[in-house]
Amino acid sequence: MTKPPIPTKQTKITTDGGELLTDGRYLLPGVLVTPDPERDGRVNLTHEMSGLAVAVGLPRVSLVFAKHFLGSLDWQVTVRALRDDPNYYRVIMALEDKLLRSKMQEERIAADFEGKRQPASGSRPGKKRDVVSEVHGYMFEAKTFLARRRTISIKDLLFLRRQAFMRGLTPIYIVELDGHEEIVVVPATEFDDLDMSKAAEHKINQDSVPLSIDDLTDVLEGGIRTFKLDHFVYAVFSYSTLLSVAHERRNT
Repeated sequence: MTKPPIPTKQTKITTDGGELLTDGRYLLPGVLVTPDPERDGRVNLTHEMSGLAVAVGLPRVSLVFAKHFLGSLDWQVTVRALRDDPNYYRVIMALEDKLLRSKMQEERIAADFEGKRQPASGSRPGKKRDVVSEVHGYMFEAKTFLARRRTISIKDLLFLRRQAFMRGLTPIYIVELDGHEEIVVVPATEFDDLDMSKAAEHKINQDSVPLSIDDLTDVLEGGIRTFKLDHFVYAVFSYSTLLSVAHERRNT
């Protein structure tokens, strides 16, 4: 059966679940994205055919990994067929676990660095980043993934750097992979109190920075890597190293 094309305009849809009016778009064929009427910057995901709520109050920034999780299911079926799929609850629970992990990561970083979580961070261009610590002068972007390897978009790194420097803060990009200790990516000049004379080179792609738990054992054990990005040198090290530096600076 050929699936219909994904609509790109505002559409009024009549289904067996009633009339649905969407001013958003389709996340996947059969999954509607609509603004949450009660929370700015958040959206609801709905099963088109039945009106079943798939996710409620989802930060817009979470749509990328929501699509990744939900894409393994066929949503152009009846709600009975969907719930009879043995993978349905596994997928929904995995998505909810991911959302909880992201929130807990941000809360932990905020506690570690006497900072504050930014509501609906990253949900739209120009919004504040995940955590800001005025005490330490840091602006954080935090990501958590179930995979053992992931790439960071260079555009994201540059955007975070621009936002942080405009406020006189240090941009810190933190990535958790597969439940291991986080990897930190920062402009090296902001951490000149670290000895980087023996830092190994970290190879990057044209438009992204690859990170892999299996490849970064030296970093997780306290080592440092560096790479060049335009006229900046970036450093890659562990979250423990970042905590140690912040603690020493706070006590001097």
